[in-house]
Amino acid sequence: MSARIVDACCLINLYASGKPMEIVGALGTEFFVPERVRSEALTIHKPDEEDAAGFVAEPIDLTEALQAGAIRQCRVDGPKENEAFVRYARELDDGEAACLAIAKRRGWTVATDDRKAIRVATAQRIAVVTTPELVHKWVETAKPEESKVCEVLRNIESFARFRPGKSAKLYPWWTRVVGR
Repeated sequence: MSARIVDACCLINLYASGKPMEIVGALGTEFFVPERVRSEALTIHKPDEEDAAGFVAEPIDLTEALQAGAIRQCRVDGPKENEAFVRYARELDDGEAACLAIAKRRGWTVATDDRKAIRVATAQRIAVVTTPELVHKWVETAKPEESKVCEVLRNIESFARFRPGKSAKLYPWWTRVVGR
C-alpha cells in the first residue's frame, strides 16, 4: 500500500475526531504531512467551557503523532516536485498543491476532502482517499464499538465542521452512524 500525504482539511478532520493516532495507526500505511500543510492546519473548534453555546479555537498539536512516527513531515523537494508544485498552485491552495506535487512524483495517495483538489488529482491520475474513507477503513480494521464511531463522526462534524456531501459514496453510512 502506498504512503499517504494528508492535506489541511483532512488533517483537521482527523485531529478533530479525537482519535487521530488510532485512526492513522489502524490504516497500515505511512502518513506524511507537508510543511505547508502544517502551517495551514492550525486549529479546530472545541466547546467553550465558559459559554455552552460557543466554540473556541484549539491549536492542532501534532507533537505526539510526530514523535510516535504515526505522522511524518515532508516537503516539496527537488526541481521536478517544485515544478509540479508551481503548476498545481495555479489552481489550488499551497497545501493542496504541495500534496499533489509530492504524491505525483513519489506515487503516494493524497488524503483530501477538497473537491477541487480531488478533481485535479483524479485528472492527474493521483490516487485520492477522503476522511470518510479513512474513518471507514479504521472501523473495518479496528472494529471499535458503534458508540465510539458515532462519537468520532460527531466530533468531526462539530469540531472540524465537516460532513460528507450527499453524493459521497459513504454518506449513507456516515448519516446512519450519527443517527441523522
